[in-house]
Amino acid sequence: MDRAPESLFATRLAFAQYALIGVGAVSFAPILPQIIADFDLSLTVAGLLFPAKAVGGFAGGLIAGPLIDRYGTKPIILGCLGTAALGLLLTGYGPTWVVLLVGFLLSDIGQRALSTCLNTLVAEANPHDPARYLNYLHGVYGIGALLAPLLIGIWLLEGYDWRPVFKIAALLWIALLAFAARATFPSLKQDVRRKPALDRGLFQSSLFLMLFAVAFCYNGVAVPLLGWISTYLDQAGTLHPFWSASMISIFYVALTAGRFICGALAKRLGFERTIFACALGAAAAYPLVITAVDPWALGIGVLLSGLFLSGLFPTALAVANAAFPERPGTATAVLSTAMTMGSLLPPWWTGAIADIWSFQGALLINASMIVVMLVAAFIIFSRRPQATQSKERPLHQ
Repeated sequence: MDRAPESLFATRLAFAQYALIGVGAVSFAPILPQIIADFDLSLTVAGLLFPAKAVGGFAGGLIAGPLIDRYGTKPIILGCLGTAALGLLLTGYGPTWVVLLVGFLLSDIGQRALSTCLNTLVAEANPHDPARYLNYLHGVYGIGALLAPLLIGIWLLEGYDWRPVFKIAALLWIALLAFAARATFPSLKQDVRRKPALDRGLFQSSLFLMLFAVAFCYNGVAVPLLGWISTYLDQAGTLHPFWSASMISIFYVALTAGRFICGALAKRLGFERTIFACALGAAAAYPLVITAVDPWALGIGVLLSGLFLSGLFPTALAVANAAFPERPGTATAVLSTAMTMGSLLPPWWTGAIADIWSFQGALLINASMIVVMLVAAFIIFSRRPQATQSKERPLHQ
């Protein structure tokens, strides 16, 4: 199906922006051991970084959706880019731990709100196959997240300070802001009646509640694993910091490949079957992470976990966008907020439990979210005869 030039351009621009979001999402993880050392932090205090980022992401994602539905994407995108750049500058220049926390909070406000904008924009610009392009969008996010730890690992291996990483990232966001200001974006489609942003219809839908659970549990499993694995391996002393940082890249190699695979297959398999298959595979792979006794086994567990977690969130967004076409921005924002909530407490309690018990014990407790995610995915799958994609028409709850 041919697309209007502005839709094609907007999709490509969204891909470039989302790759940079991927870089920002994981850049702190390989640097965290140095931040802990420089500010003399305990793991529990350092774990406050995760709630700070999550609170910022929660606020940004939730606010962005209604604003998109009301004003369109471009003005919100520009505000997001500026906010993220300001937060990164504070992180790069901040003299105290508190200033760093504020910087991380602001950068995640901008990045999460921008994520909501871009997911809504890509789904609306590609209504003929939203799951494909949303998975591809999240695939380029994975490319950015894949490259960032490798480059940062090389940077740290050469003995350079960690602060220039955030300063350079801020310059990239400022450059992207200048470019986006000159761009033209397609308008949200006008052939559906928009509903109030705070309408309760979303939460009266059992389908949406299950999608919400999938989004929450996906990030509740992935973020603690990604955020703490470098610190975990550094403390174990079994790997050089470069290789422990590379575990993050292993995850994102699988995550990126999985999203492109899901993008190619989701329409053929059905959105709901894709979600259930991903959840089932993640449930089988995650125990390898918990029980691994050597770096190679851990690497395999991380690889498989990333592969099967890959398609959950973007395919859930495709289902929500088709099921609730009258409020796509708000539906995307609420699911993004659910994902952000998954990065709020689980990473913090992972550090706290590791302080008093062990990282393996913390990961074992986090496995409960895998169970919840699998149940929610099965419920979504079991209602596939009424599902949105199967008959290519919206399902109203």
